[in-house]
Amino acid sequence: MNMRTLEQNRKLYWLFNRLNLNEDTVDDIVMEVTRGRSSSTRDLEFIEAMELIKYLEGMLMVGEKKQPTSLSIDRKRKGLIKAIFSWYDRQGKVVDINYVKATACRAAGMDVKDFNKISETTLTRLYAEFCRKQVVQNEIRREYHQFFNN
Repeated sequence: MNMRTLEQNRKLYWLFNRLNLNEDTVDDIVMEVTRGRSSSTRDLEFIEAMELIKYLEGMLMVGEKKQPTSLSIDRKRKGLIKAIFSWYDRQGKVVDINYVKATACRAAGMDVKDFNKISETTLTRLYAEFCRKQVVQNEIRREYHQFFNN
């Protein structure tokens, strides 16, 4: 029987800690990998340890891929705030961040009370809408100035 190596052992425990897995969870995972033979990592064979490392690395990568999504939502929130501020600024209105967030919540509809609860797709839609409103404002001003300057 080829037992796991010291390197594999280090890697496994690093992954367990990185994924914040408790002892019971680790035992369950090992039991699954060994097909019921054992729940202890010391009984893992080389190939089983290799499979478990690959599985845990996959879990870690999925967890790390979630972060950019939250960063992307954060960027969308900031973009929407900037677009709404700009829209009010073009109207000559001075507003604060709470007013802008309240505007976003009203625009989101469906009784949204918390700016951070606005979904990613709604953030995208609202951003496009407030950008479109600014384009319309620019067109109206341009037409207005052309009409009265002729």
